[in-house]
Amino acid sequence: MQIRTPKRYRGVQRRSVISCRRVLFYMVAMVVIVVGVGIYQNRSLFAPAVQSMVDVVMLEMEQNAATLTAPEPTPTEDPTNKLIEGNNYWRQGAVNEALETYLEILDSVPNEVDIYDRVAVSLITLGRTQDALEYAEKAINANPYSADAWAIRAWALDWAGRSGEALSSALHAIEIDPDSNRAQAYLAEAYYSLGQADRALNMVEDIIEESPDSFEAYRARGIIRWNNFDLDGAVQDFRTAYDIASNMTFIAID
Repeated sequence: MQIRTPKRYRGVQRRSVISCRRVLFYMVAMVVIVVGVGIYQNRSLFAPAVQSMVDVVMLEMEQNAATLTAPEPTPTEDPTNKLIEGNNYWRQGAVNEALETYLEILDSVPNEVDIYDRVAVSLITLGRTQDALEYAEKAINANPYSADAWAIRAWALDWAGRSGEALSSALHAIEIDPDSNRAQAYLAEAYYSLGQADRALNMVEDIIEESPDSFEAYRARGIIRWNNFDLDGAVQDFRTAYDIASNMTFIAID
């Protein structure tokens, strides 16, 4: 037999009119509004930072797109064979062929100062002094401490009628290498072009005495003798210079 027990009386539970969640919502909303108004009122301060972030994201997207669409790099041609070919032409005195061959590979051998020197010399002998000066400058850029590069620049400047600059370039070459016969010979040519013939002649004779294998010195003395009407002596100097450096065909023309 079950006895029904009456339930205990419970008073009516009243809910709070304002719940905690609602209060929290309104507080967060107020904070967001205050922050938003602050940012808007000071937007000039935040704009650079935002723009910088946007630029960074855009740059990354562009780089990723470029990487995905970039073509495969073409293999670089080995310049060794062309270099050997150009050197062979140079030793044979085939100036035009050597020049054309060297020009084909210069981009592949940007630090080969000797090649730039030979290109400059070839252009000087062809009468292209402005082009020669350009490549003489490139030789210096390839190696600023090359006395030969500064000496050839002096030669190109002298042939371009800029003897004062040629003098400075030759002196700098000698400063780098005081024993450079080439630099001393081109210095003598610069002095001669500046009207100091006796000084130039004494210089080249000293070079010849110390270094009888300097074809530049013999050629410089030949030019001085020729202009002083010592024609036999000039021809003899040109022949001696050509015997020493038979690949320098411009000496044969002299």
